[in-house]
Amino acid sequence: MSSFFATYLPSFGKLDHLLLSRWRISAWFSGDTVDDRQRSLLRMLAAAHQQRLDPTVLVDNLASEHRGAYRRRLKRLVRRLHEGLSLVDALEQTPDVLSDETVLAIRFATQCGTLDSTYSRLIAGRDETDNRVQHAAGHSTIYASIIGLFAVLVVIFQMTFILPIFLKISEELTEGATFRSAGPLRSLAATIEAITDYFPLILIASFLLFLLLKLTRVRRFLRRAVAGRWIDTIAKRRSANLLNLIADSLEAGRPLTSSLSTLARYHYDRGIRQKLLLARNEVEQGSVAWDSLAEVKLISAAESDAIQKMNGTTDRVWTIRRFADWNRDKVSRKRENRSSLRQPLIVLCLGAIVLWIGYAYFQFLTNLVENLARP
Repeated sequence: MSSFFATYLPSFGKLDHLLLSRWRISAWFSGDTVDDRQRSLLRMLAAAHQQRLDPTVLVDNLASEHRGAYRRRLKRLVRRLHEGLSLVDALEQTPDVLSDETVLAIRFATQCGTLDSTYSRLIAGRDETDNRVQHAAGHSTIYASIIGLFAVLVVIFQMTFILPIFLKISEELTEGATFRSAGPLRSLAATIEAITDYFPLILIASFLLFLLLKLTRVRRFLRRAVAGRWIDTIAKRRSANLLNLIADSLEAGRPLTSSLSTLARYHYDRGIRQKLLLARNEVEQGSVAWDSLAEVKLISAAESDAIQKMNGTTDRVWTIRRFADWNRDKVSRKRENRSSLRQPLIVLCLGAIVLWIGYAYFQFLTNLVENLARP
């Protein structure tokens, strides 16, 4: 295309440059999840490290093939690399360009000198659970949005045309003192009236909550300071990642106390940092490292006993990795089971609303027929 414009239509050279500069391989509405995009960056960084290439150029080219928020994150990463920051510092100062677990692993590997093996482990040990959960969450969100929109339209139609007529009939027949108004219909009318009165407030609160959760700092705070304490699957998954990092350090021949100090300094979860500091202090005072980790609930007592029974470093590393894989697999199964319940719960909630409306109308019509059938 460039040669054609240069030869036959030289006046369109700027247009040619504009078209080519806006060309993207990725689609406007990509089906890639956040995990897919982060994996592509991880592979790019691993290739740059293994081939001794400049990661700035590769990340800049990768950013040109993305759109939206992730493209802006990659561009911020490129700017920080251009400013002279090291790769791991730039990653830590660019939230969500990689997952917290991956950034911690790269930081820890940089301190231990095990970047080659860490990159290989992160790429080879890919867990598809994140992808499946994110896809399921996206599908459930689309499903709930479409069905919810139709439900809102139906409720508005009921409020506008049907329910006022039923309430008027109920009031007229109640004046005769022979008609007993249906309780579900009255409760339905009261609920709809309350929602109507507070609808502007509900709409504003929902919009503000949505904007708040979209802020990167808020999501990062919830993910790092809150999620690990209240969601058991996240806490167990982070413990499994911690075991893998400890296994990396032991395999590299690094003292466990030094590894605990590094992890206590750089770990993104505030609660785990405090536990690692407690464990390290106890180890420095002469306690057994695995017992200290078990006391602060980073590993179980059974895992601590099993690790201590291993004689050689190779056996100990193998045991630690098996525990990490077992915990991760268990967490993955639990996450997928919970994810599979999301859409049925949406259907049940919408079904309950439909059942409530239908029951209220059916009972009202039943009472109306009984009243009219009386002599």
